[in-house]
Amino acid sequence: MSKILVAYFSQSGNTARAAEAVARAVGAKTYEIEPSEKYPADYNKCIAEAKREREADARPALKSSPAEAVKEADIVFLGYPIWWYDAPMLIYSFIDACDFKGKRVIPFATSGGSGMSGSDERIAKEAGVKKETGYISRFRLNVSEIEKWAKNAVG
Repeated sequence: MSKILVAYFSQSGNTARAAEAVARAVGAKTYEIEPSEKYPADYNKCIAEAKREREADARPALKSSPAEAVKEADIVFLGYPIWWYDAPMLIYSFIDACDFKGKRVIPFATSGGSGMSGSDERIAKEAGVKKETGYISRFRLNVSEIEKWAKNAVG
């Protein structure tokens, strides 16, 4: 049986709720990806910071190393909000900090309206893994839908 980890970054709590649903559906542990310095709580300041990071292809520092948590997993569900038509740059910091050789990385994202915006392809490329069919939750999280997707994703 595969060991599954649900790693996620959540600014507002929506992606955290999605991650909890995925973890429940597949019987996985969760790992919260946290920046060493929190993003501003003010929406406009947060999106301005996210835009600066994206334009600079920045790799913000992580609060702690995820390497051990990821090392134990065969499958990593990776959750994040869509910011500026991509995963937050913190997600790429997470990818850089881990070895995904021989693992499946399955992305899921939350968004106020846009789709995966190619973030699933970029994540696969940066992690050095095969692209998996991701899940996008637009506007409102449908818990039963994401649970069904997660169960199907692991096979």
